[in-house]
Formats: sequence, C-alpha cells, structure tokens
Amino acid sequence: MADIDKPDGGRLPASASGAAPVHRGQRLRLAVGTSAISKVLGAVSQIITLPILLTTLGAERFAAYLALTALVAWVAPMGLGILPALTRQLASAAVSEDRAMEARLFGAGFWFTGLLATAILAGSLWVALSFDVRRMIGPFEGIAQSELQLGFAIAMGLTATFFFGNMSAAVRTGYQEFHFSNALSIIANLVTIIAVVALAGSGAGIGLFVVAVYAPLTIVMVLDIGRIVVGRPWLWPPAFPAEKGMLKGDLAPLFRTSGVTWISQLYGFLAFHGSILLVSNQFSAGDTASFGSVVRATLLGHAVIGFYVYPLVPAVTDAFVRGDRQWAMMSWRRSMLVTLALVGPASVVFMIAGPSIMQLWLGAEIIVPPLMAIGFGLFFLGFNFNFVGFNFCLSLGATHGLGFTYLVEAALFATLAHVLAPIHGASGIALALGIASVAVNFWVLPIRAWKRLGEVGIPSERGKT
Repeated sequence: MADIDKPDGGRLPASASGAAPVHRGQRLRLAVGTSAISKVLGAVSQIITLPILLTTLGAERFAAYLALTALVAWVAPMGLGILPALTRQLASAAVSEDRAMEARLFGAGFWFTGLLATAILAGSLWVALSFDVRRMIGPFEGIAQSELQLGFAIAMGLTATFFFGNMSAAVRTGYQEFHFSNALSIIANLVTIIAVVALAGSGAGIGLFVVAVYAPLTIVMVLDIGRIVVGRPWLWPPAFPAEKGMLKGDLAPLFRTSGVTWISQLYGFLAFHGSILLVSNQFSAGDTASFGSVVRATLLGHAVIGFYVYPLVPAVTDAFVRGDRQWAMMSWRRSMLVTLALVGPASVVFMIAGPSIMQLWLGAEIIVPPLMAIGFGLFFLGFNFNFVGFNFCLSLGATHGLGFTYLVEAALFATLAHVLAPIHGASGIALALGIASVAVNFWVLPIRAWKRLGEVGIPSERGKT
C-alpha cells in the first residue's frame, strides 16, 4: 500500500490511513463516554463537598478557603500554555508515527513542567514562611495566621505537584487516550467524597480540607506519568530540549502555539480566580463566600462542556492532518449545537433563578443578588462558547493573533470592573465578566474557526499555524 500525503508536504505511513476515521471515532466515543461519567461524578463531588465545607468551616473560613484556593490556582498559567500546545503537537506526531518527534515533545513537556514545578514549590514555601497570607487574600482577621499559612503551604505544594502531574492528561489526550485520564479522575473524585464526608463536623482546619479535595487527583496524575513511559519506552529518558530546537527547530511550533494558549489561559484564570481575589480584597467575607460559590457553580457547569471538547482536540487535529474536511466540519456543527443546547437554557435559568438555586444548595448564608446572577449567566454563555471556539482553532492550527483578542477582552473586563464595582459592589464584577465575555471572542473565534475549517484539505493552506 502506498503512503499518503501529509499536510506539510511529507508522507503519512500507509498503516495510518485506512482505519483512521474508524479509530478516531472509536477513541472519541470512548473518551466522551468516560468523560461524561467523570464529570458527573465531579459534579456530585462538588455538590456534596461544598455544603460540608461551609458547615464545618463556617462562613468566614469558607470564604478564606475559596480565596486561598483561588490564589494558588494562579500556578497553572505559569505553564505558559505548554500542555494544551503539547496535546496538539503530539497528536500530529502520533498520526505520522514519528516516535523521535514524540520523544522530543514529551521531553520538552517533562523538563519544562518539572523544573518549573520545583521552582514554584520552593518559592511558595518561602512565601508561606515569610509573609502574612492575609495580605494577598483579604482581611480575614477572625482566622489565625498560622492556619492560613499552613493552608497556603499545603495548597501550593499540591498545586505545584499537580502542575507537573497534569502533563499525563496532556500526553494521554494527544495519543487519543483521554479515557485513561477520565478513569483516574473518577477514582480521585470517589476518594475526595469519602475523605470530605469523613471530615464533616470534625472541626478540621482549612489545610486538611485542602488535602482531602486536591491530593487524590494530584497523586494519581503523577503516578500515571510513570505508567505512560512504561507503555511507551521510547519516551524515556526524557530528552532535554535544545535551545536551537525550541527557537527555530522542530519544537518551535510547540512553543509558538503555547504562547497564544497561555494568554487565553491567563484570561480564564483572571476571570475565574482573579475575580474572587478582587472581591475578597474589596468586599466582605460574606460577599466573597457568595461570589466564590457562584464561581464554583460556573466551573461545575463548564466542566460539562469540557467533557466533549477536550477529547475533540486530538481528534480534530487528526482529521486536519489527514485533510478530512467532512469529519472536521461535522464535529464543529455538532459541538456548537450541543453547546447551545446545554449552555443557552442553563444561562437563562441561572439569570432568573440563580439566587434561589444557590440558597437551596448551600443555605441562607449564601446571598446572591439578582444582578450577580445576570452577570454570571452572561459569563457562562460567553465563556463556554469562547472555550469551544478556541479549542477548535487550536486543533486546526489557527491560533495566530488570538492572543491579542484575549488581551482586549481582559482589558474590557478590568475597565468595566473598575467602573461597575463602586456602583454595584461584587455584582458589578460579575456583570463586567458577563459583558466582556460576549463582546469580543464570542464572535471572533467562530469566524476564525469556520474560515479555517474551509481550508482543511487544501495543501497550500494546511501548513499554516
């Protein structure tokens, strides 16, 4: 059997051609199915654990927990977008059965995340021992400084370790093995539920709850890196990337794509976690508890969108590399329709009944003003459609220039928050999030993705990034 053309003008091995659509569809269905189970269990975990946290810790310590975990979440953007970019580039190399390239990509991800995680861990321990954490998360005067310092040290340690361990999910997704990561997530969520329920009413401090919530997934992810290299011995030992290769060689696309992905990640973390810190430093613990709880609910809903979008990245990349326009177009249409069917009604319901839903879930201490519900309803709509659009652009190698649109959206959010917060309080920040999310990328990303989809299968166009 003859080889087939690659998009970059090279050749794909014949073994990679005939069964590709069948294999791609099977792996995608398996990934989406296990992801659905994982996300449902993750949602159940959040639904069960948040009320226990609120009841056991009390309103002020619960608010401090939300602010503290939002602060340490900022470790993730320090990865400079390397892991999502790794998924895309590894998927492309896997199609070509280029094991040498796979090894170089794995090595680049391994050393980059490993060394940076070590630096983050050392720096965070120094901060925990040298500074009052309340200067960063807000004036929680009713909580002992020692409890906050310990909670911060534990959270940063686990987050830095997860920063490295999360590489396993990026690699698994690149190889269209996202179902392995989903299985690990299912196990971790079960352990978390058991641990938090066991701590209910125990008087446990913030640090112990951080361990219960974040340690299980971190541990299984790190262990999975070992399992990956056992199954693919050509990836070990991880090759240290040469500077020349990163700048102009075969690793250049990885780091070029990671820059744009990093900017989009930064905005996502600004929206979800920076907004909580903004509220915790400007408003009361009650405002922080309410605002942070709605953020957690929004993330819960967003996870539902992620369960079918993340597996699509390597699958659409596979279709793009093979020039399969029909499959890529079909995936785009289905994804947009599913997103509309899930996100549209949920956004409207939360705008109308959000305050009642939150009190029914967490109790009377969580007071969500109607304007805050409207802001988060708009944000849920805009952010999720933007998420789908960006991941399609990433899969199709069409991210050039999108970093600028995310900077514009971030600047718009910051400006609106500055104007609206003095007038509407924490609700003004929620409204700023909502308006910014539907004002820029809500229309830019679909146009870019649709245009790129029209180029799939055109040899002169496929090599663009």
